[in-house]
Amino acid sequence: MRPWSKFPTWWYRQPEGGLPLLVGGTNAGTSQAALRVLLALGAADRPADSFISDVSLSNLEDLTTLSRSMVVKGIQGAVAHRLISYDAGRQGTKSRFELLRTDNDHLGGWAKLPIEPVRTRIPRITHRGDVALAALKIYLTLIAARPNNNSVVSLRHDTLRLKTGCQTRHVRSAISLLANEGLLHVVQEEDVGDVSGHYRAQRYAITGRLEAPRRWNEEPND
Repeated sequence: MRPWSKFPTWWYRQPEGGLPLLVGGTNAGTSQAALRVLLALGAADRPADSFISDVSLSNLEDLTTLSRSMVVKGIQGAVAHRLISYDAGRQGTKSRFELLRTDNDHLGGWAKLPIEPVRTRIPRITHRGDVALAALKIYLTLIAARPNNNSVVSLRHDTLRLKTGCQTRHVRSAISLLANEGLLHVVQEEDVGDVSGHYRAQRYAITGRLEAPRRWNEEPND
């Protein structure tokens, strides 16, 4: 298993839209399903330089621990929000999925997604409620915001809320949920000054072998 795979991040740079459009409340379950499918496809087996994977619905059930009906709803939600494209296979065969790298005509960047933690720890997060939805959104945001040369990312609390659309009261609980599942470590919380006064910034260390250089991430030779 490779330590990480390429994961598109165009949605992180959108002034409007992106993750905040996946709303909670009565829609928390379907919004979660879309993000779980997105993460599962990001960590699925595929060539190192490709954003396309051939995966069956049964594979996605295993990777997400969602029911078949919720996998289908997750696919529909991820497609509707332009996170993936989907070419359905025939019954009993694999379908073709692509992680979309663009927002209309603008090519976005990509980040390293740690494969093992996403496969083994994301499924342990409860499938219900706004806090769990916030946890998935925050995790994706930290993945997208992480500097290439460091496993630690520092983000202001208001930036997290802006990029995720999470309510303030859900942020701390969501971060605790991610930490409890071993997806990140809270390194430090500090007050940082700038010309506008003080704001609270948090430093998070994302788990996984993100420091592994690109040459370690190539497909093995047969």
